Amino acid sequence: MTHFSLSRTARKANKKAAYDMAVKLKKGETLNADELDSLLLYFAPSLPKKAKSAMQWVAKATAVNEERKYLNYVRVQNGTAYASDGGRMHIAKSDLPEGWYCPLTLASVTPDLRAPDYLRVTKRRADAATTRATLGELTKGIDGKSPYLLHPVLDTAVNENHLLDALNTQADDAAFEYEEYNSSYRIHGSHAFGDFIVMPMRVKP
Repeated sequence: MTHFSLSRTARKANKKAAYDMAVKLKKGETLNADELDSLLLYFAPSLPKKAKSAMQWVAKATAVNEERKYLNYVRVQNGTAYASDGGRMHIAKSDLPEGWYCPLTLASVTPDLRAPDYLRVTKRRADAATTRATLGELTKGIDGKSPYLLHPVLDTAVNENHLLDALNTQADDAAFEYEEYNSSYRIHGSHAFGDFIVMPMRVKP
């Protein structure tokens, strides 16, 4: 795969802007770097509902237009790719060069960012209690409403979409673990693509 760079400030063009740029190209005119980036994002496909590669799977955990800019990109560091929107994290092995990547195009970006040590929070605590669960054992949210799934024993809710993205399946036997430490829970699991963490939430009926 040929890798290319994308400006961190690039924004997806709207339909009219994309058409105008296509007209410019048809007339033999050239586009500047910002126009090319915005046109590229206009045509970039959305991430599929079910990831087909490890990098797509990691990218599904990125945020969209988050003020904390580092949450909007995939980070590759020391052979590991990871992404987080602040409430979940996907982690996988990667042979891409170290740096930051656009989640839609996987083009490298050069943001001047200082991100926290994501991987520090992935460490399992030896003194934490764990409860194994499967997707089929969860109940449908508060009063049956999406997007929450509820563990019937722990009384802890989790965003359904986040969990389905992490498991990359809707099979009832898809398994994961709740880790409890000081009455706080988080979900750990593994997929063929890599490992994930999903932070549960307290939701009042």
